[in-house]
Amino acid sequence: MCFGIHSISEVSPKFWEVLYWHPFQDEGNQLPYDVKVEDDCWYGRVDMPGIGSKGVRVWFENNTLHFKGEEKDKGPFHGARNYSGKFNIPASEYQIDKISAVMNDGVLNIVIPKIDGAL
Repeated sequence: MCFGIHSISEVSPKFWEVLYWHPFQDEGNQLPYDVKVEDDCWYGRVDMPGIGSKGVRVWFENNTLHFKGEEKDKGPFHGARNYSGKFNIPASEYQIDKISAVMNDGVLNIVIPKIDGAL
């Protein structure tokens, strides 16, 4: 990856604001993802416009949560779309076997409960 970055969760939000600047959006979150860690869960949201639930794959491997979204070319106004990324998630702190991932209206929502007693 560029600049020695191994995960989108390692990148400064300011970097994404510059990279994903949108000329038609004056306010609101401009980042393609959002992560929130609370006492009980890890919450992630990834924007993948144009991707349906059948085109999404989420898996966990080597302390890394991977996601991929693909949609085939649907004509001249709806070309193929591909998204992928990963988040570093310590398996020692989260219940990896209870990952919940739901795709709805081009937004992938991921919830991972913390292990009881994990910091």
